[in-house]
Amino acid sequence: MAPVKTIAANHVEVHMEPLSAPMRMLRLKEVVRVTGLARMTIWRLERKGEFPLRRQLGPRSVAWLQGDVEEWIASRPVKPARARRNSDTITNRAVEVRTDRD
Repeated sequence: MAPVKTIAANHVEVHMEPLSAPMRMLRLKEVVRVTGLARMTIWRLERKGEFPLRRQLGPRSVAWLQGDVEEWIASRPVKPARARRNSDTITNRAVEVRTDRD
């Protein structure tokens, strides 16, 4: 949340609202686990601007903000269940069972 500024005579007070939860960084392994996407799929979506950008933690490590990943998951469309057709239902069929092995 953005800071709230209060301007009084000759000074400015800035009040920061506390975060509801601490900000967590998710490494690739955890992003793969929570999204169900493969590493390469995450990379492709990120390059197309369809997935949150990774943050550089150090020279050879990156992570994603948990909130960004959660927002992305929540933004995914919900696929409606398709109606079942008669051919999709299991029918009772007589099955011939052979007990002799000739």
